[in-house]
Amino acid sequence: MDYSPPSYPFRIVIGVILFVLLLAVLVILPLWLLGIVGQHDVGYGVPSVLVLYGGLAIVVLNTLAWVAKAERIYGPLCIAASLVSLGYLLTLMQYASIQYSTSGGGTAITAAVSYGDFIKLLCIVPAIGLVSGLFMTLQDLFHPKARLPKDFPVK
Repeated sequence: MDYSPPSYPFRIVIGVILFVLLLAVLVILPLWLLGIVGQHDVGYGVPSVLVLYGGLAIVVLNTLAWVAKAERIYGPLCIAASLVSLGYLLTLMQYASIQYSTSGGGTAITAAVSYGDFIKLLCIVPAIGLVSGLFMTLQDLFHPKARLPKDFPVK
């Protein structure tokens, strides 16, 4: 054997840690921030359900991909995670503005910020992951185990 992948128990433990960290960053923190913003009468329009289910799908697929890195299913899982991430970001782009309105003393002030262009830039990351997953899938299909010595060299 010319490669040394980590054992399944080790990959599962690291996968659980990755799951918890990604869950905190991609689901819990955004929902908490949306709750704070909502308490201060800032209009954001992003449905909490989108953040919850979209973030959860991204977290699960990325965790599964990491655990399965030494397997042939890794490429298709990367493709699925990238497609879900891309769909999530493109759906989020529909809600890409924040508004705050206040009035006092006969004067009304409204401020609005649009962050759609920033989300377009973020779409580059899952697009690269999609291409990478496609290449890994093709490599594993036509040259099984060719990438494993590079990913998991013998210690």
